[in-house]
Amino acid sequence: MKMQLDLNGPSPPLIIHGLKTLIEDGTVETLEITGDGLSNATAIGKLLNIDPSILASSQDVPLVIDLDHGNAAYATFGCVRFLDNQRLLDWLDMVQTGTFRNAPDIEPSTEVLPRLRPTESNQ
Repeated sequence: MKMQLDLNGPSPPLIIHGLKTLIEDGTVETLEITGDGLSNATAIGKLLNIDPSILASSQDVPLVIDLDHGNAAYATFGCVRFLDNQRLLDWLDMVQTGTFRNAPDIEPSTEVLPRLRPTESNQ
């Protein structure tokens, strides 16, 4: 199932609460998130442990999360990609509560990968 979530829509916290349940039970396979909530590049940068300026330049690009029946996931936002369902749920918690923080339970991601794209070396 593919879902779209607009953070500018009605009651995003309520939508996100249901969305987290769908992610945990594997109902949602692909999720595309858009809206002004994504323009908080500093908060997203903290979660992904990457340079916020990279995200800021991509704030009109949706965050796309692909899930494999709740067992694996990857998210692509702008020019970065990260894995790990728990980190996706942590991010949704941060959006839901409005508490963007860098706490011990949100450790820097070790699985941030560049988006696959042609480079000079593989063209």
